[in-house]
Amino acid sequence: MLQTAATSPQPQAQPPQQALSPEQMQQAAEQKKLLIDKLTEAMHEVSDELQKGLSPEDYPKAEKLQLALKAAIDVVQQDKTGQAR
Repeated sequence: MLQTAATSPQPQAQPPQQALSPEQMQQAAEQKKLLIDKLTEAMHEVSDELQKGLSPEDYPKAEKLQLALKAAIDVVQQDKTGQAR
């Protein structure tokens, strides 16, 4: 069994997107880029609001939103490199 696994033409570590056509992979890449752009835009909007000055009760909410958007961007970017997330 080890010999079969060692000589197998497809290593088990390959990501599942190997089954996608090049066109589907291109569409997925474009969608990820669009998502990153939208998340980044939203994060900048929140940052702008923070700099304008918010009421004391809104400030922590805006900071949490900004951190959540940053985390979402990080996850999408990691997925773009083929990491499982």
